[in-house]
Amino acid sequence: MGSRRRGIRSLATILLAGLVSVNAVAQQRQSPRVDIPPPPPEPITDPPPVEEPPQTVELSANLVTVAVVARSSSGDLVTDLSATDFAVFEDGKAQQVDQFFRQGDVPPLRLALLFDASLSVRTRLDFEKRAAKRFFSQAFRAGDQAALYTVASKWTLMQPLTGSVGSLVDATDHIEAGGTTSLYGAVIAASQYLGESDGRRVLVLLTDGYDNAARETLAATLEAAQRSDIVIYGISPAGTGDSKSQVAKLGSAALNQLCEQTGGRAFFPAIEMTPEAEVQSLDRIYQRIIAELQAQYVLTYYSNDTAKDGRFRPLRVDVRRPGVTVSSRKGYYAR
Repeated sequence: MGSRRRGIRSLATILLAGLVSVNAVAQQRQSPRVDIPPPPPEPITDPPPVEEPPQTVELSANLVTVAVVARSSSGDLVTDLSATDFAVFEDGKAQQVDQFFRQGDVPPLRLALLFDASLSVRTRLDFEKRAAKRFFSQAFRAGDQAALYTVASKWTLMQPLTGSVGSLVDATDHIEAGGTTSLYGAVIAASQYLGESDGRRVLVLLTDGYDNAARETLAATLEAAQRSDIVIYGISPAGTGDSKSQVAKLGSAALNQLCEQTGGRAFFPAIEMTPEAEVQSLDRIYQRIIAELQAQYVLTYYSNDTAKDGRFRPLRVDVRRPGVTVSSRKGYYAR
């Protein structure tokens, strides 16, 4: 009886094991196992480079530019000189010319015409405007630009720098006379304005040279022009002032100083009897200025004195060809 019971338990155990095995197989058939691949390894990247602060390059030498006009003993322009014909001195010390440019190769022109529009020119205004418009129409090459200022109780920038002759002519048409003459303030403003541009910087002043607004000094005006490397040409419709009032003489002296110290020229046409004759005289002077600008030489050198001390440094340009003289600026401010 005991052995029978043991046999029954053994049989039940075998049946139970079989049921478990069958159930496991059924589950495998109903839900096949899916192998999930492991996530890919994180890519190995180099840390971002550390940006170095930009280096500031300090130039140890000071490049100086000098515009030069050469004339013969008879006053004719001399245009066939070479670099070896010139000698440049700064503070009395000879400098080595680095680059040399002459007609056709010189940098483009950046010119401002300062037109005296005070009440003193009211009777001549229309004729002076005609001459100025012809000047703009004839003065420029490709790449040149000009601006127009009017000078009265306040100066006004009538036309910013442009290569459009039409815009300059149109601005000239809109000039009206009135007020006093704030000449020095206009020269300072125009010098600073042109000083922000590249090229040969020229101011042409159509004025008697007398500032009756008295806000700035002649010394401060000249310094502003020299700091911006400006060449000044002046035209005084009032004549030389030799037989005129003290005011005319003071104006002529101021105009001469501004022009001579910056390398330009002052013109004092005779006072003509008729307006038409005056226009013809202005036309001839404008043509002379155009010819001188086209005949300019440009010299550059690296100063032997590399200190940027803001000091005024006298300049002198000599020419080695006999009978030839030159006009150039008389100095610059180191910066």
